[in-house]
Amino acid sequence: MSRQLFTLRPFQGDAEDAPDIQITGSIARGPEAVAINYQITGKCAALYFPKMTGVPERRDFLWKTTCFELFIKEADAEGYLEINLSPAGHWNIYRFDGYRTGMREELRVAAPAVQVDDRKPDIWTISTEIHINNIMAAGQPFQAAVSVVVKTVTGHLSYWALTHPGVEPDFHHRDSFVIKLQGSSSCGQL
Repeated sequence: MSRQLFTLRPFQGDAEDAPDIQITGSIARGPEAVAINYQITGKCAALYFPKMTGVPERRDFLWKTTCFELFIKEADAEGYLEINLSPAGHWNIYRFDGYRTGMREELRVAAPAVQVDDRKPDIWTISTEIHINNIMAAGQPFQAAVSVVVKTVTGHLSYWALTHPGVEPDFHHRDSFVIKLQGSSSCGQL
C-alpha cells in the first residue's frame, strides 16, 4: 500500500482572512480503492459544516460551501477525476478529458460513504474510500491533488490546497497534482 501525509495551506489572497485552522490528512492507494482522510484542527466553531444527512446523494455545486476535494489522474494522462465530498455526506465524482474540458459525471465509481467525526470542538475529520478499480488498474500509479473549500459561519470562503501554482485559486491546475502514489497489486485492505 502506498500512503502519503499532506498539509494544505490557504491561497495567498485568502491568508489574512483565512480561519485560524490547520488542515492535514493522509491519502493511501490500495488495490481497489483510494482512502483519504482530512483533519481540521483549530477554531472549528468558526467554520460552517452542513449537518450529516440520513440520505447522502450525488449533488452538483458542492464547492459553493465547505467541500473536501480530491483530484486523481494516471501518470502522464490528460484526463482526470474530481471527487467532491460534503460534510453532509453528499458527494459527486466528475471526469474531465483535459484541463477543465469534457466535464461529466463519472458513473462507474460507486457512491463513497463519507464518515465524519466532529465530537471534539477543535478537531474535525472527514474520511472515505473511493473504489476506483472499475476505472483504474490496481497496479497503475497515479498523481493526486488535494484541496478544500472552507466556508466560515459568516459566509467567507477560503481555498486550501497542497500548492497554489496560479494567480487565482485553481484546484485543476496541472501543477497541483504533486502527490504521487504507486499502484498496488496485493489483495489487502486499506
